[in-house]
Order: sequence, then C-alpha cells, then structure tokens
Amino acid sequence: MIPVSDQQKAKEFYIKLGFELIMEAPSKHDETWIQLGLPNQGTTISLAKFQGIIFETDNIKKEIEKLNKREKEKGFE
Repeated sequence: MIPVSDQQKAKEFYIKLGFELIMEAPSKHDETWIQLGLPNQGTTISLAKFQGIIFETDNIKKEIEKLNKREKEKGFE
C-alpha cells in the first residue's frame, strides 16, 4: 500500500509507468480503493490515503501459529 495525498494524480503517474488499473471502487470512510499492477505480475500496489500492508494466505490460522512460534523463539513475548 502506498500512501498518497491525491489518488487520481498518483494513479495517472503509475499508469504512465506501465501499471494497469486492476480495481477502482468506493471503500469505507468516503475513500476510493485503487489497485494497480504490472502486466503478468502477481504483486499489486494500492494507492490510499492511509497506510497499511495486506498479505494473502490460504490458511490464516497456520500463519498466525508460525508467527507466534517465531516470536517465542526470538524472545519477543
């Protein structure tokens, strides 16, 4: 996720760089979800007025268990 102050200007910029618009739709709090990606690539970017990271997984419970185990092993409890 890339935080931007002007989503439309940022969208135009990335499209000029060769990105393709994957989705543009209204989201919560009167904002717009804009998702772009390069052709034939699995990674995408989102242009938002907030910051965050989104991960995709087939098994969220398994991923949480792995992260918790690593946290304990590293002494981050």
